[in-house]
Amino acid sequence: MRSKLFLVFLLFVFTFSSLTGCWDRRELEERISVIAISIDQAEPTEEGEAMVLVSLQIPIPIKISGGAEGGGAGGMDAVRVISSTGFTVADAFSNLQKRLNQQLFLGHTRVISVSEDLAREGLEEILDGFRRDPALRRLLWFVIVEGKARDMLYSDAKLEQIPMVYIMSLIENGAREQRIPDITLGQFYISESNNAMEPIANYVRAGEEDISWDGTALFNGTKMVGRLNPMESWYMMQLRGEGPGGDRVIHTGDEEHMVIRPKQLSTKKKVSFPKGEVHIHYDISIEANLIEKNFKLDMNRSEELQSLAKIVEKEFEKEAQEVIEILQQEYKTDALRIGRYIKAYHYKEWQAMNWGEEFPKSNITVSYDVAFRRTGMQLN
Repeated sequence: MRSKLFLVFLLFVFTFSSLTGCWDRRELEERISVIAISIDQAEPTEEGEAMVLVSLQIPIPIKISGGAEGGGAGGMDAVRVISSTGFTVADAFSNLQKRLNQQLFLGHTRVISVSEDLAREGLEEILDGFRRDPALRRLLWFVIVEGKARDMLYSDAKLEQIPMVYIMSLIENGAREQRIPDITLGQFYISESNNAMEPIANYVRAGEEDISWDGTALFNGTKMVGRLNPMESWYMMQLRGEGPGGDRVIHTGDEEHMVIRPKQLSTKKKVSFPKGEVHIHYDISIEANLIEKNFKLDMNRSEELQSLAKIVEKEFEKEAQEVIEILQQEYKTDALRIGRYIKAYHYKEWQAMNWGEEFPKSNITVSYDVAFRRTGMQLN
């Protein structure tokens, strides 16, 4: 009996001694959480070597409401922005770490912003380190900033305790309502790695007390080649089948206009190859709400509503065709993801073509079908 108990005891000791446990754990209090990262071009060295400026926005827990010391602060008082230069992003992070008493932790980072100037130079080297970091979440927002990306870290909209949460919520809510493209860092990586797709990113402007979404940055590979304004971005989203976009003002006469809100979207495309050419036609159906008008209209007459819908269809077709021309002729980038569709459903034709050269020459047309779902209340 004693020998059996001794064997059980040895087995117990051996089992638990073999468990390593969290040998490399690090307490939260021993980490500095980074909420946002910005990357800009820095002044080159005396030898002419390129440098980057990396800036971080770091929350100060003790100054956030509910903190251990009572807290109550918000805005820029609740965060600290620190910056450092380096030959690469990793070198800049290393220089930042030398000035901090705790380890930087990127697992809570929600936004990475890059200046437009740097994006136009190319982001392959900039994004390489982030791609290799297992702590960095692929679901964070990746944005391009007009001017200095660091300015976004200092922008204080005063509507959130942590300033960067404002831009994060702005994009999240816009993407949920299908007014802003839902483009995360992971999706940018996927598009950049696929030879049938070109990446895009959200484009923002930053002021001292205001941050606004201002369209979409367009890329060829990892190099930014141009951008679409918000209205153009909405047509791009409709063509991609990702959402109806925001409110549109439609002029129906010299001084007559109405505001409509697209709600439901259905996008279908047909690809054909007559005589070796690429023809793509989009059929887009939209259900919309009539938000406002400054002219008389009998809502009870279907003929008048249908006539109004025809005006909207004509306007949508004209402006969507202009966006297609911008992508084909001015920027020569397939932000519509047509190449991915051809590769998936017409692989034989895809293998026989150079899509980068074929896209600007493709015949792309679009037609709209608009129906009003709600026209609001009206008292006679």
